[in-house]
Amino acid sequence: MSHQESLFIFCLDSVKIVRSQVEEGNHGRIVAIDIETGAFEVADDSLTAAKQLLIRFPDAQIFGIWIGHRAVHRFGFRSPSVLP
Repeated sequence: MSHQESLFIFCLDSVKIVRSQVEEGNHGRIVAIDIETGAFEVADDSLTAAKQLLIRFPDAQIFGIWIGHRAVHRFGFRSPSVLP
């Protein structure tokens, strides 16, 4: 297994552990997770969560999750439901 693959598996495990610790009472907030240490911070927005984590771990490799949702941000085009 390559380093990248093992880091990916560790990241997925960290996400599962952190989610179970922060989901209750934090729906709609952001959790920033350091994928190398498993340390995390919860805040109302991604920038604040990341900054709080970087204060504690300046070299953090950050992965963000929108608590209670599948993704923090969406990439790509979304057609409007109503055209002018």
